[in-house]
Amino acid sequence: MRVLVIGGGYVGVTVATVFSERGHEVTLCERDGEKLVRLKRGGLPFFEPGLQEAYANALSAGLSAVQRVDRPLGAWADAIFVCTGTPPLATGELDTSGLYEIFRSLPSVRRECVIAVKSTVNPGTTDSLAALLYSRGCHSNVAFVPEFLSQGCALADARSPCRVVLGIESERAKLTLSQLYEGFPIIAMRRTEAELVKLAANGYLAVRLAYFGELASLCSALDADYGAVARAVGMDARIGGQYMDTGAGYGGSCLPKDSAALLSCSGRYSLPMTVVSGAIAANERHKLLPLITLHRYYRSARDLTVAVLGASFKPDTDDTRNSPGMELVRSLVGEGANVNLFDGAANTAVKGATSKKTAKEALVGADAAIVMTAWKEVMELTAADFITSMREPLIIDGRACLDGESLKKAGATYERIGGRALG
Repeated sequence: MRVLVIGGGYVGVTVATVFSERGHEVTLCERDGEKLVRLKRGGLPFFEPGLQEAYANALSAGLSAVQRVDRPLGAWADAIFVCTGTPPLATGELDTSGLYEIFRSLPSVRRECVIAVKSTVNPGTTDSLAALLYSRGCHSNVAFVPEFLSQGCALADARSPCRVVLGIESERAKLTLSQLYEGFPIIAMRRTEAELVKLAANGYLAVRLAYFGELASLCSALDADYGAVARAVGMDARIGGQYMDTGAGYGGSCLPKDSAALLSCSGRYSLPMTVVSGAIAANERHKLLPLITLHRYYRSARDLTVAVLGASFKPDTDDTRNSPGMELVRSLVGEGANVNLFDGAANTAVKGATSKKTAKEALVGADAAIVMTAWKEVMELTAADFITSMREPLIIDGRACLDGESLKKAGATYERIGGRALG
C-alpha cells in the first residue's frame, strides 16, 4: 500500500520505517526544515537504539521524506498516519491544536483513503477531527490507532507489537488497517474507546510504578530485601514481574502526560480517579528522595560538588522530558551546588551545571554522587572508581543499579533508593 506519515518525530519515524520494512511505499512528511534535512540524509533528530540504521536502510529501499503534503501526494495515499505532538496543557488536557491545524490543511484525498491518528489525544478528539473533515466535504475514513512504543526498544515494539488497537467507525477503515497490520494481534473498537485505551494503559503503568516504589520504601524501613519480596509477588500470574524496578520516580513524555490527561478526562465527568492522582503524588515524592537523602549528610548543598549520573528519564534514550534527573540538577544548582552532569545520550547543556563526557570524569572531586539513570557505563563503575575519584565517597543510588555491598566494603557510604526486582 501507499502510506503517508505526517510527523518526523519519534513515533512518525518509527512508524514510517517499519511500514517500509513491511514492503509498503512510504513517504514521511516533516514540516521543520532543519529536521527534514537530517531525515533526508538518513539522520535522526533524536536517539533511539537501532532506529537510525533501520531508517537509513528504509531510505535506501525507497522511503522518501518531504516537507509538505501537496494535492498529488494527498491523492496518492491509501493511508495517512498523523503523528504530531500533543503536549500537555496546565489543565492536564492535551494540546491538540497541531492536529486540528493538520486536518484543516490536508488537501483533497481519495474517499477510500484512511486517515489514522497516532498522536495521543483527549477522548473524543478523533470524532471531532472526522467531523471537521466532513464539514470540508471530505468523506474519508478517520481512525485512531494508538502507538505503544517504549523508548529504548521502540523498533522491536513496532516490529512485533503485543497488540494493535484500531479505533474505527467503518468497514473500509478496518479492512485497510487490517491489511497494513497483517500478522499482528488486532483488536478493533470505536474511536473513543481506542483513545481511552492509550491513556488507561499508561495510567496503569504509572500506578504500578508508584505502588512498587512505595513498597520498596517500606522494605527499606523494615530492612527487608525488596528484590525477594517483588520476585515472589510477581510470580502470581495475575500480577507478573514487569514494571517492578523502582527508584527516584518515573519521567518521560508518556506516563506523566497520559496520567494527567486521564485525570482531566475523568474530572470532566465528575469521576475523580483517586488511584491515579495518588500515583502522581507518590511519584512527585519519589523524585525528592535523592535530595532528601543528600540533606541527611549535608545541611546545605551550597558549594558542594555533586556528580549527577544521568539526565535522560531512562537509559537508551536522550529524552529528558519530565526527567527526575534534570529536576534534581535544577534543584542542586538552585541551592548553589557545583554539579558535574553525565548522560549516555542526552544533551547535558544545563545552565549552572558542567557537562562531563564520561561517568568517571563526573566523579572527580565530588562530595557526593547521585545515580539518576541506569546507563551501562554507570553500572560498570567499580568501587575503586568512586573511592579514588571522589573527595567524599557518598553514593546515592537513585536507580538501585549499583553493587551496594561492594561499595560499602570498599569504604563508601552507600544509600539505595527503591529496589530492583531482578538481579
